[in-house]
Parts: sequence; structure tokens; C-alpha cells
Amino acid sequence: MRRAILYLLIMITSLCAETLVWNIANDFRIAPEGENPNRDQYGNAGVWKFLYDTDISRDGSYTAFPYFNDNPGDLGASSADGWSVSSGSPVPTIFKATGTSNPYGIPLEVGKIYMHPGNPALAVLGWQAPVSFLGQIHISGTFASVHGGGVAWYIDKGTSSLTSGAVSNYSSQNFSLDTLVNQGDILYFIVDPNGPYYADTTRLDLVITGEVGAVPEPSTFLLVVCFAVVLHLLIRSK
Repeated sequence: MRRAILYLLIMITSLCAETLVWNIANDFRIAPEGENPNRDQYGNAGVWKFLYDTDISRDGSYTAFPYFNDNPGDLGASSADGWSVSSGSPVPTIFKATGTSNPYGIPLEVGKIYMHPGNPALAVLGWQAPVSFLGQIHISGTFASVHGGGVAWYIDKGTSSLTSGAVSNYSSQNFSLDTLVNQGDILYFIVDPNGPYYADTTRLDLVITGEVGAVPEPSTFLLVVCFAVVLHLLIRSK
């Protein structure tokens, strides 16, 4: 009987939770499918947001990059797909490397995500919780200086800072933290020029993992309830 009860608890737990993984490198949509905001791998619209801010105040009021092309940051048309303010404003920018050759000798890795702040302007990657249940997420990754410059980086939840750091001269910093989110909450991954903005290309590796609630279909839920009632009656009859 105890085994049956344990099985029921496991069954209910599996019905009421689901593990989701968001990886910006995998979700980033290159040409001709670039979009801002960008859907996630599960088809949820508006999860990833490519943003910037010219007053570097980290106040949560950021502007969406309007311009998508295959030459962000003046890296060469075969090197990247990404977002910038306009064709005449190469930085700030957020892009995905599609090649390694570029006029600045930046050691790009194909498939990786890069951010470059402006003068002065923040480059901001937003992630908006697409699920309708409160849940804990785990955030992990790396900010890496790949062109010798120096930046400050921040991870904010709305206007509240979760963690921060700084990288320069080809150094990198890992991050790993947990936080609770609800539908509509936005996390911001921010790169600040922290002084001169030259050579501030910064690689961002980012994975978000969450256990989120999932409501079972009515028929399945009814089955579980009936099973629970039968178990209860059997236990009482002993």
C-alpha cells in the first residue's frame, strides 16, 4: 500500500512540473528569420529581447534594437547576424557569429552570442518568463572579454541587481545563481562600456533552466483524483 501511495505522489509530481531550458545561442534566429523580440525553442513569443540604452542608468527602461542585418559591428557580411541601432551605427550591438573572419581580428566562435556597448550605451539582452506559474530558475554562463577591452556586466531582475562583475584583457567571469520568476518577469543581461567603448566585444554564454508548473489535462487530472480516492478508501478499510 505504501508503494502505491509513493507511486501516486511521483505521478502527481511528474504531472505538475516540467523542466525547460533556454539557451540564447540556440534560440537566436539568424537571417532571414531574425526577430526582436525573439521566440524560444518552445514557440513562446517574445521571450528574448535585444535592447540598448544611451543613458546607462540600468533603470529597466530600454529600447529595442530596430535594425537587423548581416554586418553588425562592421564585422563583415559573412561574420555575423545581429541587431544594432541603424546601418550607420555599428555599436551598441548584439549578434551571433556566423563566421570567424573580421577586419578587427576578433577571435569569434561560430554559433556564439556577442554583445558590444556603445559610446556611451548599454547593450542589453532581455529574457522574459513565458510561463504562467511561479517557479525557480537556475541561471548560468560566462561573460568573456574577447577583444582586449574592458566592460562591466550586470544581471538584473527588473531594476534589482542579482549579480555583477567586470572583465578586461581577454579575461572571463562565470556566473551561477537561482531566482524565482513569474510570468512577465524580465531578466536583463547588461554590458556597460565602463569607460572607453573600443575593443569591448564581449561573449555571453547563457543557459536558463527552470522547473515550472504544468497543469495536467482534465481527463488525466480526474484519473489521478479517482486513484487517490480509491487508495484512501482501501487504507481506511484496513
